[in-house]
Amino acid sequence: MSDVHRVACVLRDYFSGTLVNVQVLCNTQPHLHAHVSVRYLDGDVAPMVPLPMHDLVDISDEELTADAEALRELLHAG
Repeated sequence: MSDVHRVACVLRDYFSGTLVNVQVLCNTQPHLHAHVSVRYLDGDVAPMVPLPMHDLVDISDEELTADAEALRELLHAG
């Protein structure tokens, strides 16, 4: 779980979130499966309720790639 906590902290800081929701699932496969979602007090896509299970944000492939590379660097640096 320390890896999940580290990912949650990096995501919160990178996306300037207020808090992070972590959902841990182990229903059908014998491994840890976690959803980590950055949440905001102002401007959250689903305030005060769980996030819906569909696409919430429309971003370009370039922006997605840039975010993934930056997050990868931050995780490897820590």
